[in-house]
Amino acid sequence: QGRQQIERILASAGVPIGGRGAGPGLSPFPAAGGNPVLMFQPALVASYGGRVGQGAVSMEGKNGATLKSFDARAKGLGATPPAPPRGTKLPAGNAPALPADHIPYIVQASQAAGIDPALLAAVTARESSFGERAYRAEPQLNPVSWREAPGKPAESYFDGSIGPTQVLRSNFKAFGIDNDREAYALSNNYRISARIIRSNVDAFPGDLWKGVAAYNVGQYGARQGRVPAGGYTDAILAWRAEYRKVLAEHAGL
Repeated sequence: QGRQQIERILASAGVPIGGRGAGPGLSPFPAAGGNPVLMFQPALVASYGGRVGQGAVSMEGKNGATLKSFDARAKGLGATPPAPPRGTKLPAGNAPALPADHIPYIVQASQAAGIDPALLAAVTARESSFGERAYRAEPQLNPVSWREAPGKPAESYFDGSIGPTQVLRSNFKAFGIDNDREAYALSNNYRISARIIRSNVDAFPGDLWKGVAAYNVGQYGARQGRVPAGGYTDAILAWRAEYRKVLAEHAGL
C-alpha cells in the first residue's frame, strides 16, 4: 500500500517510474515549454499522511525539488535507524524511557527558549525515541550546501532530519549550523529544536495542539488543517504528562 501511494504521488507529478535517471525509480525527462517539472510535491506527500519536515523551510516556502534543482549526486540520501541512547534510561510510563544523560541538554535548551522541558522531551521521543544518530533523508525538499564537519569543504547534500529531535539541515543552516558534527551534538540539536517549538507554539496562541502539529507538518500545514499521521500530536501531548513526572523527580522541575 505504501508503495502504491508513493507511485501515485510520483505519477501525479508526471515523473516516470522504473526507468534509469536521477535515482532509483526516477527517470528525468525534458519539461514541456522549458519549465521545470516538480518531482516532489510536499502538499501531496502530506495528503497521503507522509512527513515533510518541520518549521518554515519545509512547508511555508513550499519548496519542492524540480529537475533543475534536484541534484542526484547530493549526499545524504538514506535513512539511519536511531541508535539506542547510552547510559541509564528512566522509565516514563507509557512514553519511551528518557535517557538520563539527555536531561541537562533538554532542560537547558527549554529554559533558554522558554518552553516546557517535558514538551521538548515528548517531541524528541516521538521523532526518534531519543536516537542520537537518527537520520532521515528528505529528498522532496531542495538540496542544501552542507559539510561533514567544521572546516571541511561544502558539498551538495539532500536535506534531511538529523539527530534525536530530527531538525532539518535547512533549518540548522537558518540558525548558523552547516555541518553534521555540530548538528548531531546534543547541545545544538536540542537548542535548535526548542527554538523551533517556541516559534510554532507562538504561532498558535491558545492552541497547543496545532503548535505541536506544526513541528511535523509546518506552520502552513497546521493552518490549513493538516493532521500529522500516526496519532503524532496526541502521542506527544500524552507523553508530555509522563515526562513532567520524570523531570520533577530527577531534575527538580
